[in-house]
Amino acid sequence: MNRSAGFPGIGAAAWLVFVTLLSGCDAPEPEPREQIRPVKAVRVTGAGQFRERTFPGRAQPVREVELSFRVSGPLTELPVGIGREVEQGEVVAQIDRRDFELALRNVQAQLENARASQRRAEADFERLTNV
Repeated sequence: MNRSAGFPGIGAAAWLVFVTLLSGCDAPEPEPREQIRPVKAVRVTGAGQFRERTFPGRAQPVREVELSFRVSGPLTELPVGIGREVEQGEVVAQIDRRDFELALRNVQAQLENARASQRRAEADFERLTNV
């Protein structure tokens, strides 16, 4: 006697499970591709079109010179940029002259006082030696 004749749904259920399992064995999904971004292109027509080029970066000097003023004072002008070559005698920086000129006047006044004291001392010496 045929045992599966009493359960006709078992064969169909087994067949359905088998087909379902096989359908899950499809080829794997391809990995998502890298997004392609558009590129801007410019046709170069001639060298005369490009007169100036700018590039981001930082200037590094080959030689560096430490400069200082002989007198102190606030900086008022700095016409020379980093990395620029300068000629001998060219102004590279300027300080406010007021502080220096005031100090110079004070020293000149002290010198005049010292000269006046010297003249008075010489006159006193002459007067005391000719007695």
